[in-house]
Amino acid sequence: MPTDRILIIEDDEDQLALMRQYVSMLGYEVEGLTDGTAALERVKSFQPDLVLLDLNLPNTPGMIILKSIKEDPATEEIPVMVMSSDDAEETVIVCLSSGASEFIAKPIRMAELTLKIQNALELLKYRRQLNQLNQKLEREKSLLSRYFSSDLVDKILSEEIAPQLGGEKL
Repeated sequence: MPTDRILIIEDDEDQLALMRQYVSMLGYEVEGLTDGTAALERVKSFQPDLVLLDLNLPNTPGMIILKSIKEDPATEEIPVMVMSSDDAEETVIVCLSSGASEFIAKPIRMAELTLKIQNALELLKYRRQLNQLNQKLEREKSLLSRYFSSDLVDKILSEEIAPQLGGEKL
């Protein structure tokens, strides 16, 4: 099973080193950056399963990075957890309404971080499974539509009609 990939974007090098070490010990593949501008490019090339994003970064603010991730179809499904020492209600609401999956107040409590990472990755795994099942359903629907009317296909897929073979002897 592939290892989940986590990108940490944190301008404080000591905090970044501590978080990289801790998250790596949890068994994740981790990469860290201190610069917001470099982070935008790295999100695309590293293809993380989760981003831990400091709100206050040099060059490119965390909110700009968050919005860029969420507006790009290639990265929009990546959960982004925003971290900040500014945990005012307004800040939290703006981050969450801009697409952050979680808000983590600094100083970071590692037990809380662990649970939030696990929950976000579990939710991502289920979302991906659901997408795969929807794609499979669409393929099956397309295949059935070659031979049956769309009304009949919808009834078969919604299980209103049993898809078993049968008939009557005359």
